[in-house]
Amino acid sequence: MRTLSPRATVAVLVLLLTTACNPAPEPPQPVQFTVGLHNISLMEPEGWEHLDHGLEHRFHKELNSISVADIGPVTGDGYIREMNHALALFREERLEDASAHISSLPLRKVHVRPPSVVLPRIPPSMLWPPPTIHPLRGSRKNTSRNSARVPSSSTTQRSAGSGGCSAQPTRINREMATMMAAGNFITRLYAWTWFRL
Repeated sequence: MRTLSPRATVAVLVLLLTTACNPAPEPPQPVQFTVGLHNISLMEPEGWEHLDHGLEHRFHKELNSISVADIGPVTGDGYIREMNHALALFREERLEDASAHISSLPLRKVHVRPPSVVLPRIPPSMLWPPPTIHPLRGSRKNTSRNSARVPSSSTTQRSAGSGGCSAQPTRINREMATMMAAGNFITRLYAWTWFRL
């Protein structure tokens, strides 16, 4: 059997010691970022450039490109969550923010539930033409063609002695006035969900 010379033995030992003493290469760390409401962690491809655009993160190398973006709600439950958020903004009297939130939602026809799930059903007669609230006491007679046609027994009470009718506020008129005060936002919200189905 052949033995190594002392020089060769020393060379092999030095080679083994240098490879054993070098630290192992660190494993690549995942890139972590947030897109919209989502926390993302992924392994960045080697040699690719990462561009952060807020709602979109783009990785590109030469002509190749990978994009990670938040596309908004996809399921009916997601839409309901977003609509409830807009309704909460409306209740805080932040009408512009609520309208902007609704208009920023993308259109997805397949997964949206009927609007009755999101809002209580509003009769079409209450949406258009907008009903007119009658004056409390007989000023001019309202002859607008947009005036609401409600039976006189539910909205007025006979005044004693005059024989005529004077419009007195009742429960229906108060509800209509409340709906009209909030009507601009609610109508937009309802119309948005209804016409985008």
